[in-house]
Amino acid sequence: MGSLQADIGELAHHLKQERLFLEAEKHQIQLLNEKVRKTIERAYHASWVRGEQQRNYDDLVLRPHSSPPACCQKANLLNQLKFIDGYKVLGFNESLYGDLLSSLRENPRLVARCLAMGESQSQEAMQVTARTVFSSIYANCVLPDDETYVLNLLKHLMELQLATSETPRRLLRHGSCAFSQIYRAYVDTLPQAKVFLTAALHQPIVQLLMEDELFLDIDPSKAAVRFPAEERLRRFGKEGTPEYNAALAKYRAWTIAKLVKITDR
Repeated sequence: MGSLQADIGELAHHLKQERLFLEAEKHQIQLLNEKVRKTIERAYHASWVRGEQQRNYDDLVLRPHSSPPACCQKANLLNQLKFIDGYKVLGFNESLYGDLLSSLRENPRLVARCLAMGESQSQEAMQVTARTVFSSIYANCVLPDDETYVLNLLKHLMELQLATSETPRRLLRHGSCAFSQIYRAYVDTLPQAKVFLTAALHQPIVQLLMEDELFLDIDPSKAAVRFPAEERLRRFGKEGTPEYNAALAKYRAWTIAKLVKITDR
């Protein structure tokens, strides 16, 4: 009987020690989780400030109406910025705003449609919104999941804007559409994206340059004038004739097919 009581007492002692150990480990895990949360929060804050500083610099360099004193003042304000927790401003509505932003984050197709529709109403407002979407909803691609969402967003914007445009080159050259805004923010935030694109496109471009010296203009007004007068007459015939227009249309169709073949490699 005494031996049984001793065994029970020893078991109780071990169980107590195990419970204390588990509570201590649980407390340590909670502390580590809190440190991770604060570190991620600081990373988000630093990433947001960096993105705003980059845009401030771009405004100073690229926009003539931006004055150096105003940009310096904005830079100082960004350096002194203090972030406030959402619940202190939104109260019980914080969870509702969080659910909305989470739904938008996980639905890049909807975000793309909203940006494209907003651009048709006000291009200037869309540009501000696009930068806010990238820095806030997708947190400047700090997490790999956000980068995946942004790439999907770019894909949908390409389908909505570039694929439906009659002059996609002009659209990209201006750099004011939603696709250009998101793409620029993406490559400015992630330098490795530029390296990847350079490496991915290097071989196709070199191969294209080595293949032939034919001009690949799809604009009929430019395709013919690329050739000297004698060669133009030989290729297309006399300008203004039905034969000339038919030959030019045939050459344009060949050019488009050639470009499609190149891009499909």
